[in-house]
Amino acid sequence: MGVSLLNSFDIIKSVIVYTTIMLVATILLTFLAKYVSLECVINNRSPSTHWEEKLSNHFKCNSKENVPPNENSTTVAIKFNLKNFYFDGDEVLFTIHTLIFFSWDDPRLKWNPDDYGGVVDMITHSVFVWTPFTYIHQTKDVDKWSNFKYYTSNCQVRYTGRVVCIPRVTHTTTCSSDLRNWPYDTQKCPFNFYVKNENEGKVVFTFNASRGLSAFGAEYGSGWDIIDYETGENATGETKLYLNFVVERQALGCAAMVVVPTITIAVLSMASMFLEFNNNIRFGLSIFNLFCNFCLLKNISEIIPHRGFDTPSILYFINFSIYITACDIGIMLILSSLTRKGDPPHPWIIHFNDCVLNNRIIKYFVAKWMEPSRSSSDEADYINKWTDFTFIINSLLFFVIFIVYLILFLLYIPQPIITY
Repeated sequence: MGVSLLNSFDIIKSVIVYTTIMLVATILLTFLAKYVSLECVINNRSPSTHWEEKLSNHFKCNSKENVPPNENSTTVAIKFNLKNFYFDGDEVLFTIHTLIFFSWDDPRLKWNPDDYGGVVDMITHSVFVWTPFTYIHQTKDVDKWSNFKYYTSNCQVRYTGRVVCIPRVTHTTTCSSDLRNWPYDTQKCPFNFYVKNENEGKVVFTFNASRGLSAFGAEYGSGWDIIDYETGENATGETKLYLNFVVERQALGCAAMVVVPTITIAVLSMASMFLEFNNNIRFGLSIFNLFCNFCLLKNISEIIPHRGFDTPSILYFINFSIYITACDIGIMLILSSLTRKGDPPHPWIIHFNDCVLNNRIIKYFVAKWMEPSRSSSDEADYINKWTDFTFIINSLLFFVIFIVYLILFLLYIPQPIITY
């Protein structure tokens, strides 16, 4: 039994020695592989990377993030590049997303290219150099709505000290609407920028003789088009820079739902006057036109913007159209009753008929739907005279309503704004 126990100790000892040898060998091979691989690493860095790192250290040492480059005043050229825009659901807040090109000279960032391997410009992050982002603010009256903020960005620095930064920016403002030409209505959206009093004089922002805004390649917002814009700067007033946008509603759908039916109903009202007023078709068509006008008002009330102070002019057109149709129905009933009168007409009616129907030109503008009765009775003669009178009045009414509709069309039918 003692021999068996001794053999067991020998086996355990052998296992421990073997395990130790394997562990030491593994550690040695690991270190050996590390040193061998270091000799085989390929350096993919460009030769200028080393100099750019030195330049970054140069910027950190010479530039102070909160101190402008010049003691007196630093001139910053600025230009907006519009990317996209949109209204909120209530069409009250107007938001634009832009890239703003800031460029200025910072003598603290100059360097001699010969001292830095021929590097003439480099890209650095805006947090490592002084930037004018926080010096310009949107006017206070939109602070409670504005999402106005700057995002950090990369900046290009030239050896001459010229710095160009292009941050992404979001601005929000309120617009003044003009609903008189709805659905081709427009809104004016101003963006005014100022410099706080404690910073005024330290930094001067300018468009540098450029228009100050580029909309090339912008994604137009759903439902609206920018038809005009204006930029400007004011060195003396509180507002230092401003952008004014004029946006117009994309009205193709609304025009098909509102403008086209309105004109169609007016044309039907005019066409119904060529029908005989003793015919029920004319009466039914007039009632149908009146009903369509009320349906139009109901549809407009559902889609019209409710946040405006102006009344859309097309509502005036529809209201007048309702009055005209109602008057036409009343006059049609009166004329229809006159054609059935057997009483002798007043002498002035007979004289009026003779003056109109005997005129060589005017008589061709009187529409007649029936031939006069051939009967020689007095009653038939009276009916013919009353009928001629109703024909004349109906024709006169047609031309009056035509002129009224023409005036209403010119005054109240909305027209798209033509831009060149």
